[in-house]
Amino acid sequence: MAPHIPHPAPVLLPVPLHPLRRLTRGFNQSTLLADTLARRLGSQCWPHALRRTQHTVRQHTLPRAARQRNLQQAFAVRDIALPDHVALVDDVLTTGSTVTALTHVLHQHGVKTVDVYCLGFTPIDKNHKNVG
Repeated sequence: MAPHIPHPAPVLLPVPLHPLRRLTRGFNQSTLLADTLARRLGSQCWPHALRRTQHTVRQHTLPRAARQRNLQQAFAVRDIALPDHVALVDDVLTTGSTVTALTHVLHQHGVKTVDVYCLGFTPIDKNHKNVG
């Protein structure tokens, strides 16, 4: 993934899991990705800058319309000064609801530019072709 990011953000923020989900799973896959990618890009990984404040229903179990509602008030920024440019790191981008909710919170905390780095995505429709 690193060769496809010509101007990386100085700080990578993994999409947070709720503490109960993290405990059940044993790891946060986004943190593993962000840490590895940050080392390859020469960026920093801040795995504790964001937190999930609500234990929400898993996004993949919900229809598209319900995903955004599921994430309302689900994220917060810890008491930390963030740079103007950050990147959210997640494993899969499906509808964009998670990164939209997180971007909103980050903008409220003064971040101007939010990039999104993910390993895979779900096309919006079957006619969409992956060009990367």
